[in-house]
Amino acid sequence: MANEAMSNGIGTEKNITKALELFIKVADIQESYKNDELFEIFIDYDVYYKIGYIYYKEDNIEKSIEYLKKAIPYVPKAYEILIEIYYNIKEYNLVFQYFVEMNSTNENLYNVLNKNANRIIKNLKELDNSIWDLEKIKDNITNTLINDNIHEIYNDLLRLLIYYNLAIEPNNRNNLQICKDYINNKEDILNEICHRFPSNHPAKIIYNKLKTFIPDEKITNLLSKIGLRINDYLQNENNSSLLDIDSDEKVKKYVEKILKS
Repeated sequence: MANEAMSNGIGTEKNITKALELFIKVADIQESYKNDELFEIFIDYDVYYKIGYIYYKEDNIEKSIEYLKKAIPYVPKAYEILIEIYYNIKEYNLVFQYFVEMNSTNENLYNVLNKNANRIIKNLKELDNSIWDLEKIKDNITNTLINDNIHEIYNDLLRLLIYYNLAIEPNNRNNLQICKDYINNKEDILNEICHRFPSNHPAKIIYNKLKTFIPDEKITNLLSKIGLRINDYLQNENNSSLLDIDSDEKVKKYVEKILKS
């Protein structure tokens, strides 16, 4: 009897509606704890992918996109479906955006895309080669990331300058004016940090964080803007000494003070 039931598929069918309901409950619970560092390690991004996949199969594209975006880049297959979705609705620039983002997350991922996604990329290149400008798309994505995180980036760059100053200068040159001079004199700070600083140095840690999504030439341009911030601060402050900056906490407070000036 059991064998007969199995041969007819009875007992093996999937209740997609019930699965979707349960997945959404899990996702909602995770959302309620997403800002809690204690629970961050327990978040299962695969749940978001499964919800997005089910919605995609049910042609609920808006909901599918919503959940697939939450799954990437933790679940690479989410990129494949997003590429297919945007291709099907003729949002070709978004196809390229996710292709580039996918590659920046994992350089080898394009080689393991499913055949359908590979076909889509090939078709688009033949359809309109003018929008297959990876460098331009990468630059647009980078600019968006910079604009969305500009205060944090300025904060990081100013701390980088201070840590750099404290590391290479004698005490009598530990001051904010010297930090500004680095920029004005076009010193190759990034090259120094990259090659001379140990991996656990604060300036190196900040640099490695920024270079994951900002190329060096853009970091250099942003440093010049930090120079203007420093200049504004120095016009209103007589004391530019860094001699009292002897902890990470003091660096952070000092940086916030400068950026608010």
